[in-house]
Parts: sequence; structure tokens; C-alpha cells
Amino acid sequence: MSEGMNEQSAKMFQSIHQQQETVTMALDLYVFNMCPHCQRVRVALNALGLPCQLHPLDPANKPPAFSSLSPLGTVPVLRVDDQATLLDSLAINEYLNERGDGVLLPADMLARGVLRGWTGFASDIQGDMAKLLAAETEQALTSVVAAMAKKLRVLEGLIDQGILPAAPHPLTLLDAVMAPLFLRWRVIQDHLPIIDPGTMPHLHAWQSWLVTEPAVVQSVDGDFPALFLRFIDQRSGGALAARLDEE
Repeated sequence: MSEGMNEQSAKMFQSIHQQQETVTMALDLYVFNMCPHCQRVRVALNALGLPCQLHPLDPANKPPAFSSLSPLGTVPVLRVDDQATLLDSLAINEYLNERGDGVLLPADMLARGVLRGWTGFASDIQGDMAKLLAAETEQALTSVVAAMAKKLRVLEGLIDQGILPAAPHPLTLLDAVMAPLFLRWRVIQDHLPIIDPGTMPHLHAWQSWLVTEPAVVQSVDGDFPALFLRFIDQRSGGALAARLDEE
């Protein structure tokens, strides 16, 4: 057999092997149902249509064996083919996007870099949401809202300049990060206005569109507004619950 034929056969075998690996490689995702970081990953999985075995966990009663998968006890955890474990929602979503032919990032290299950078910025806002929920006083609550609004105005400006896409648009990794935030803001918007349609029309349009996307709607099990209100009542610092009770 000629050297050319050997090389051609080798490439064909490699291609078949890669296709088989893609088909047979199993994904197992360990989550807490109301965890926003877990929701990010579920949005990406839904958008990409990747098959995955979901393992919902009780935060107060994690199985002992879970520590072998997540030494810090955090979620989400993605187990790949029972061989490798991925932690951190942004890293997991990058991996999933590569498995899904990269469709959640722009094809242009520079545009991908820009979107990745602002995805990290948007992820920081999730920390502000945690502070909002933990606020024990009205003063602390107001302070956090002001900080969040300042960051949201940055995103509004980026959309206005065409640096980030206006809604609606094909789902991206940035949408996967913003979806849990938009879902939560939608529940409390009437009691604690954060996204003003008058001053943040792009953010308002983004939220209105994204929370209705099937990939987002299916990123949590159960009635999300009811679950989130229960979470606020039972596990928040108290200031947000008091604001909701007043109005």
C-alpha cells in the first residue's frame, strides 16, 4: 500500500474515532436548582442541545461522595465521561460551547474576545445580586442597587454603541450569564426598580426577550418566581423581604 494511502487511511480512522468519541462521551451535571451559576450552565446546555444527565442536589444534604467531585463543595460540577471534572460555570460553558461547535460565541476572533471580556464583567454583577439578597438594612439595600445600576448602565452604553448586540439576537455565553440575573430582577422589579425602560431601553428589551427564551425558561425546575420569593423570605438578609412586604 502506498504512503499516500496509509496517510489517507490514518486520517479517516482518526475522523471516525473523533466522531465516535463525541457521540459516546457522557456528560453529568451536578446542580442546586436555584443556584444562578448552575442556571448559566443549564442555559448553555439547552441552547446547544447537548445531552446531559442532570443530578439535582440538596445544598443542606449533599452526598458524602460529592466531595470527591467538588473538593470545595461548590456547584456546578460537570463530569465528562466519568474521567474528568470541570468546575466554575464560565469554564464549563466555554467547554460546552466548544463541544457545540462554538455557536454561543461570534465567529470573528476579535468579536469573541470582546464578548468574553464583557461576560466576565456581567458575571461580577452576580456578586452584587448576592449582596442584594444578603442586605440586612434598607441603607445597605439602596447602596447595592446603586452599584448594580451603575454597572448596568455600562452594558446599556455598550449596546447603544453596537459593541454588544441588541436583543433579540442568537444566544451567546453572555446571555447565559445574564439570564439568571434577569429572571431574578423580573420577580422583584415592581418592588425594587433596577432596570428602568426609560433610561435603559436596551437592557429592558434584553430582559423581556431573554426570560422568555426556552433555553432560559427550562434552566430551573419548578415555578421560578414562587421559588425565588420563598428564597428571599427564608434565606435573605431581611431588607429585601421587608421591602417586598411593604408594597
